[in-house]
Amino acid sequence: MKDFVKITSSTEGVIKVKQGDTIELECTAVGSFTPSVDWYKGDIPVTYGEDNNYITKFGVTRMVVRYIEDCAQLKHEGTYTCQAESGSASMTSPSVTVFVSEKMSPRMLKNGGSCKQDQKLARITRYSPILDSGDLIIRNLRWPDMGVYMCVAENSVGKDIISTFLYPMLVSFILQYSIYRFCEISLLICFYNYLFFFVLG
Repeated sequence: MKDFVKITSSTEGVIKVKQGDTIELECTAVGSFTPSVDWYKGDIPVTYGEDNNYITKFGVTRMVVRYIEDCAQLKHEGTYTCQAESGSASMTSPSVTVFVSEKMSPRMLKNGGSCKQDQKLARITRYSPILDSGDLIIRNLRWPDMGVYMCVAENSVGKDIISTFLYPMLVSFILQYSIYRFCEISLLICFYNYLFFFVLG
């Protein structure tokens, strides 16, 4: 029987990984008897001497070889091929090129510096506790309490914010305006009563 070997499948093309990622190349070959299958980087074997998986069936032996690098580094870049031999027969797979890129890390692009603020910084006050309903009650409202109030609700799912503007003088203005209107109406009533009394008298 003539020796034969055939690579039935192998990793090929281009593989791009980042530093620290896993590189995995697989090659499957069949032969007249148990073939020798190895991955090469250039002319250097990278799976030589490692345990291989093989299955023999109907007088034909199938060999599966995996080359795995758990932590890819720049030195693992290059062109790889799978070579299979069975007796006097041999075969080389199409090549696969591995590119390893540097993992991006935070970099300071520009040093920070000081800045000037022409306006006054906003005064931020946290109120706690609040009612179970989420309402906030501010007692003895004063002029300094005027400003923007924000309610923040946050959990593991997301965050929501709603804001409103508080103007304490609004209540005083309405009260003063109501008193003024009341006095104005009262004066008119008194005037008409006097006029009516004068005419009738």
